[in-house]
Amino acid sequence: MKPGPFVPSGFGDRDARRQAVARAADRAVAPALIRALEAEDATLPASAARTAAIADLARPGTAAVLTGQQVGLHLGPLYTIYKAATAVVLARALEAETGVRTVPVFWMATEDHDVAEIDHCIVARRGEEPLRLGIEPRGRRHRRQPVANLTLGDDVTAANQALADALEHQPAGPEVSSLVAAHYRPGRTLGQAFGGLLAALFLDEGLIVFDPRRAEVAALSMPAYRTALAHAGEIAARLGARNEALAAAGLASQVNVRDDGALVFHHVPDGDGSRDVVRCADAIRLLDESDPLRFSSSALLRPIVQDTLFPTAAYVGGPAEVSYFAQSAVLYDLFGLPVPLVAPRARFRLVDPHSRRRLAALGLSAAEIEQSRDALVQRLGRERCRPAVEEVRARLLATPHAELGSLAESFSSLDPELTRALSRTRATVDRAVARLLARYARAVAAKDAEALDALDRTRALLFPDDAPQERVFAFASFAASDGPRAFIDGILAAVQPFNPIVQDLDR
Repeated sequence: MKPGPFVPSGFGDRDARRQAVARAADRAVAPALIRALEAEDATLPASAARTAAIADLARPGTAAVLTGQQVGLHLGPLYTIYKAATAVVLARALEAETGVRTVPVFWMATEDHDVAEIDHCIVARRGEEPLRLGIEPRGRRHRRQPVANLTLGDDVTAANQALADALEHQPAGPEVSSLVAAHYRPGRTLGQAFGGLLAALFLDEGLIVFDPRRAEVAALSMPAYRTALAHAGEIAARLGARNEALAAAGLASQVNVRDDGALVFHHVPDGDGSRDVVRCADAIRLLDESDPLRFSSSALLRPIVQDTLFPTAAYVGGPAEVSYFAQSAVLYDLFGLPVPLVAPRARFRLVDPHSRRRLAALGLSAAEIEQSRDALVQRLGRERCRPAVEEVRARLLATPHAELGSLAESFSSLDPELTRALSRTRATVDRAVARLLARYARAVAAKDAEALDALDRTRALLFPDDAPQERVFAFASFAASDGPRAFIDGILAAVQPFNPIVQDLDR
């Protein structure tokens, strides 16, 4: 969903950006949050830039740019890196534009419970099928158990070795696989592994990596949970009205909201912390709950909890997360918070030299490779047999066009309706010939095995399984050509924080 009347966004407007940063900088950060950030910082790879960012956040007048993601194996899909890089670059841009110190924060979604989304990653391999790496986290006793409670088992060692084998022939493959294995180790939680690797990749950028599933942090989030519980009925009514407005405008709601849901999860005291959605009827009763770790947020409440803790000037999200604000923006005043800027993350297609050469030979751009395979096969067929196709088209249409044209005057004199019928007949003939020639073009392309192989290889790397590359592949194989630092530097240099177009980057 694009910014508009439902999705609040001023990231493209200089005055709106200044106002958002000024509002954020006026908000104080709780000392307890700073202590929690310092404690977490001590567990991560040492970074003077990150330590300085936390110290700056403790001082009055500092703003923050927030982003976040689930804690997937080996950092999950590429868009994790793009989110972090966008937050870094946007924070720098806002600071340069306003003179207000602005720091980037990455919120790890360790409260989530969907293990199936994070227990694997996909590694791209040139000339071979993509490699799927998977694990079974230890300690899972309930399907709704937060991933914060889960640890890596011995199978992560096998996953790391498979990654090393896949990257061993690339120039920086051993460096990348060693870096990944240093953080994804048996016994570590998914959050510790994810946070450690992300922090290592952004050592010089001052990216604050934050795990909300800690007792001291949960206590700071309680005001947001209590407000959500106390106003559960009103929140449900507001979201219902907003969903109706979205539907009336022909837009879909990104999050399906229950009429009786309170946007808060309650963790049952059964030893594994499994969580269930709080119903409005139970909300008031739970206001007396004293253990802050017994609560966590839903997708629509999470940005509000984030903004309760941090002085958020802007939130960086993917297309789905940006769309959350089309619903949640109507709730912010209940929590006494301003709606932050909503900025789309950067989006890239990483194009390796082999794919670039194949694209040139096929006469295609990287963006065009995201068309359906059938459409591309048809196009390749047309390009390879264009002279013959045009000759056949002319021969097939010459006689019917001439005959139909010769009837135009006599038909018109008899009945004007006949002239319109004649035009419709001609259009029908044209469509029939076009369909026939399209089949001919596909047949020609299908006979060209070399071109089809090049097409399939290129789509496998740039648009795997008919999905954007950034949503499928992990970062490791792309960083293995030049090394992790060069890879991150290249992404950072390409981010355009106020112009979120899809860009092609040579790798």
